[in-house]
Amino acid sequence: MLGFGTPEEAAPDGGHVHEVFTVGNRRTGDMVRWEQCDTCPHTQPTTTWTGPDGTRHLLADGVHLSVPAGTSVEEWWAAHGWDPDDIDHTTTYVPADFDQPRELDRVNRANKKAVDDYNRKVDQHNRREIDRVNRENKRAVDDYNRRVDRHNREADRHNQQVVADINRQLAAAPRTRTITYQPVERELVERVHGAIDFDDGRDYDVFLSYARIDGEATAKALAAALEERGVRVWFDAVAIQPGKSQSLQMDAGLRKARAGIAVLTAAYLAGRFWTQRELGALLNKPTLIPVLHGVTFDDVKEYSGILPDLAGFTTDQDDVDTIADKIAPAVAPPR
Repeated sequence: MLGFGTPEEAAPDGGHVHEVFTVGNRRTGDMVRWEQCDTCPHTQPTTTWTGPDGTRHLLADGVHLSVPAGTSVEEWWAAHGWDPDDIDHTTTYVPADFDQPRELDRVNRANKKAVDDYNRKVDQHNRREIDRVNRENKRAVDDYNRRVDRHNREADRHNQQVVADINRQLAAAPRTRTITYQPVERELVERVHGAIDFDDGRDYDVFLSYARIDGEATAKALAAALEERGVRVWFDAVAIQPGKSQSLQMDAGLRKARAGIAVLTAAYLAGRFWTQRELGALLNKPTLIPVLHGVTFDDVKEYSGILPDLAGFTTDQDDVDTIADKIAPAVAPPR
């Protein structure tokens, strides 16, 4: 039987003895630990019994040891690798006035305080570590964002420079426009071009006639567009010199121009003096090109049935630049 002495011998003042046994098996590496105390309620008592055949049994710490009859415990231990010399026997004296619930509560409180202190330290450490990692991550992200922003600014400057270079190249490149003539327009252009003597030494390619009331803006835009295309235009706003006879200067302009362009508007068709005079002179030339603005070919037909087959160009169909593109090949001298 495990234990030693009587309670009076172990604890003469009325206390009791709490025993703990530990034995190891060198062969298997197993370890058995059991406690023996009839007073402490939390211990798991060791169970011993003897079977009908005399075999002695010990059940402790979940390990069942059985010693056959006629064999001492020491012999059996030695035969099975359990060394009696490896038994660790600890005896604790528990005073009679020991208040186990209170002591247990104290130990629990002490353990809880130790656990709480440890958890606080771990929490503080974790917070410091998280803050450090967050600061490092923020610094890394900020550095990366600065590099990306610098790269984007450089890329934007480069792209702006490329776009500017392309725009300069496009502006410097000669403009190519696809010109589509109506059949009557093509016939008119070919007829005018064939009637012009480009070697007659005249100063102007065309004389531009218009009514100032409602045709000046269109006439000025058409004159500028033709000049850009290499056509020399007699335009009164530029050619008329103050202090000299306006009618004489217009007559000179009509003589110095190989062809004529009449910007026909409502005021022009109303039969004002200057426009009638200019149109009368231009009708004597096979090189008259009508440009209608705000009027129709039916309006022109009512005004005069002798205009060149009622053929011409109209701003209702084409813009001024397109009309200039169509007229320039007929009146500009070959380059």
